[in-house]
Amino acid sequence: MQLTEQQAFAVAKFPAALQDLIATELSAGNAIAEIGSGFPAPPVGAWLKLARPITTRPGSSDARLDFRERNSSLYSSEITDQTRMFFVLEPPKPPTSLSEEPTTCPATRSEVVTTASSQSRPTKRSLFVTIVGCLAIVAGALASTVSFMSVLMLLAGGDGTAAGLTPEGILLILLPPATLAAGIGFVLRQRWAYLFVLILLSTSFAISAHRLLKGPIPRTTYISASGVTTTILPSTGTESIPVIIVSGGLLATLLARRIRSEFGWARSTPAAPCPTQEWRVGHIDRDRMYYEERHGNSWKRLDIDGEMLTGRAHHIIYFPSPQTWSAYPDWVRGRRDEIIARVKSRFSPPDYEYHGDL
Repeated sequence: MQLTEQQAFAVAKFPAALQDLIATELSAGNAIAEIGSGFPAPPVGAWLKLARPITTRPGSSDARLDFRERNSSLYSSEITDQTRMFFVLEPPKPPTSLSEEPTTCPATRSEVVTTASSQSRPTKRSLFVTIVGCLAIVAGALASTVSFMSVLMLLAGGDGTAAGLTPEGILLILLPPATLAAGIGFVLRQRWAYLFVLILLSTSFAISAHRLLKGPIPRTTYISASGVTTTILPSTGTESIPVIIVSGGLLATLLARRIRSEFGWARSTPAAPCPTQEWRVGHIDRDRMYYEERHGNSWKRLDIDGEMLTGRAHHIIYFPSPQTWSAYPDWVRGRRDEIIARVKSRFSPPDYEYHGDL
């Protein structure tokens, strides 16, 4: 095969061992399918994908080259040197896992979208849960110091501590440390902490709404049996509005399905009856996904390569190129855009990223 000027310029950058392999393969009748940069090569490197599998060397590593079998939808194996900056890739193998299975009816949408590798709640804590939990920890810690001093005053029997023995006083003493503990549990996404915060916000919202509806409160002064004078300052009721807005907004977000799911409270949405379930997607293992489609009384499967990430997106999906897709069986050939759109509708951002979907 005669290299074009652009191909020759790109191949000249490869290490000598990879250049020798490319030259040998081209002499044996192979061809270059693609040359590019990016995964699996680093930004400073490049990769070259051959049109056909390598026949001039065994599929193993030696002193000069490192061979690794990948068997993905993008390429079947990679060959590089010790620097791992430039790669020669073999074309992907024809899908071998296109299978027919007995028809089964998934009970819930979560069973359609995920498999045994899925978990009941997201693996990453949301920003909302983190902020609310940290605010509860800080507020609870600061108020707990006041509670501690109040307990010491009660134990010492000082003047003015009689109110601390009432149910309201005891509640005010116990609430700060309980809020501190609930904040820690909320960050750890414990169900009891979710319920505590939900009840606390609901109570705050209800009390504030009651005060607003009650209207203005005049200035009131009374003297207790022990001779202590207590004055209740006047109130218009409007000071409850900010509390209502904040607590109402937090309640609405707390009850959203994506937040409830972090604590394992969200219910799965029932799927359509089995006869109308024509396609489904899911995870095969830690990295890969699959697309399945009903044909008659059986399912046919197409495996899609992917990789688990550690950032905001927990997976990246590697869609096969149009050239690779054209070699797939008839039931998927010519439907690349349609199937990719279906996969992306279930595996959507920000939890998933895509490569090769355009």
